Amino acid sequence: MKSYEIVFTEFQPYLNGTKDLKDSIPSFDESIVHDLIETSIDKLSKMPTVLNIYAPAYVIGDIHGNIQDLVNILSRFHDYTTQHFLFLGDYVDRGVHSVEVMVLLLAMMCKFPNNFFMIRGNHEFAHINRLYGFYEEIMIVYRNQDLWLDFNDLFGWLPLAAVVNNQVFCVHGGLSPLLDQVESLNDLQRPIDNYDNCPLVSDLVWSDPHDQVETYADNHRGSGVLFGEVALQNFLTKNKLKIVIRAHQCMADGFSTFATNTGITVFSSSEYCRLMHNKCGVVKIFPKGRVEMFSFSADNFDVTEPKSVMVMNKNTIGMRRVIKKATLPPVNQTKNMRTPKKPMPITTKPNYSTKTIGSKIPLPHSTQASPKLPVLGRVL
Repeated sequence: MKSYEIVFTEFQPYLNGTKDLKDSIPSFDESIVHDLIETSIDKLSKMPTVLNIYAPAYVIGDIHGNIQDLVNILSRFHDYTTQHFLFLGDYVDRGVHSVEVMVLLLAMMCKFPNNFFMIRGNHEFAHINRLYGFYEEIMIVYRNQDLWLDFNDLFGWLPLAAVVNNQVFCVHGGLSPLLDQVESLNDLQRPIDNYDNCPLVSDLVWSDPHDQVETYADNHRGSGVLFGEVALQNFLTKNKLKIVIRAHQCMADGFSTFATNTGITVFSSSEYCRLMHNKCGVVKIFPKGRVEMFSFSADNFDVTEPKSVMVMNKNTIGMRRVIKKATLPPVNQTKNMRTPKKPMPITTKPNYSTKTIGSKIPLPHSTQASPKLPVLGRVL
């Protein structure tokens, strides 16, 4: 049996709900992991640097070693052969199950090569994951530095971006002043070991949107840039795209829109670092431009309705919010609706002389005042 089949078979009871990760987590022999890496590199090396994916597609942000949320996502959206799944990087570090996350994702990519796709985040570089948990995890579990090197060899082959349905540019971090046309990214030669001599790659995995910036500015992270709404609009217009979806930043609801609904940030690791009380976000893109944004708490992935629904504008960039239209009751129910009563006649004419200014105005129907109602604030 092939390595990815072994991994998928072991995880399948967890994906269909017959086993719980709280009771046990699958583990794999080093030889299986190594073979899975080799198989995955062979597939990744044949992919372009910019993937072209068609809707319907789920877009998933940072996982950071959160195997529970990853399994929950794959259990919740389980049609692996008709839907597409795009992961935006940062699979490792911060969490305690980075190896299991990578093994499961690689197995899904190998078993369903036309449906599962992975691009690179800033933590898929050796000098980062050497410091933030992945290296230590491998040394604890396998005690073999070579396996960590093997994983980083694989990371060098990961694509850097994707375009969904010819409308949505997907990347881990964000834009770059060095990126004019999306297609030019395919000129980059992989594998890419580091971005020391390639600021464009650094920008793609490190950049952040900022509402106080119009075009580009230095990033406080020390890598990448800050990009503003004007830069984003120019980029989308030049490339005939509608929106950008990126990850890289923790969001309270797991997702957030920015730049007047021309961008979405999605983050898919709930209870991040066990310090944040954020939710896990997932974005679904439909063929006709509908965009659904789901928000899951760590203990509840049974949510069926998206938290936010938008639709891409037909003739301009960006999205607009979908507003539910009020519906009338069925015809056969209208006869059961209450008919308003006729107003009661006024028997006595109240005295509204100038002398009553500042005093209580007589009530037309009753001499008894109604109980005071609470003052309501503004509806936001």
